[in-house]
Amino acid sequence: MLGYTPETFPALLSSWEEKIHPDDHVHVVPMQKDIIASPAHGDTFECTYRMRRADGTWAWILGRGNVTQRNAQGQATRVVGLHTDISASQADRAHLEDLVRNDPLTGLRSRTFCTRKAGQLEQLAVRPVGVTGVGVDGGGWTI
Repeated sequence: MLGYTPETFPALLSSWEEKIHPDDHVHVVPMQKDIIASPAHGDTFECTYRMRRADGTWAWILGRGNVTQRNAQGQATRVVGLHTDISASQADRAHLEDLVRNDPLTGLRSRTFCTRKAGQLEQLAVRPVGVTGVGVDGGGWTI
């Protein structure tokens, strides 16, 4: 799926870990290491992250796994997992999010984006806040 051979991607945790995108590492690796270390963290995981392909590009991965065996100390000795390349669906999602955030005609931030941002500022109790928008058709709105 990623273009590696058994020689370039040995079946070791470190082989997998070094190919995870730096921005995703903190959300993926510690969680999985915790699950491996102790049943107190559960026996299953599911996460999405980017992995480097053999050609240097990044693939979006949906990773799911289950601990199937632990030693007497509770550490996982066998984990079975499934990686699915979800790059195409992630690209579609990013495109749709961009359409929601930006006006397709002007490329400027959309009313939906401004409404969401105002809601975030409201939750943070940032005061005072005012957002005014003007449409290219002469219409306007205020949040």
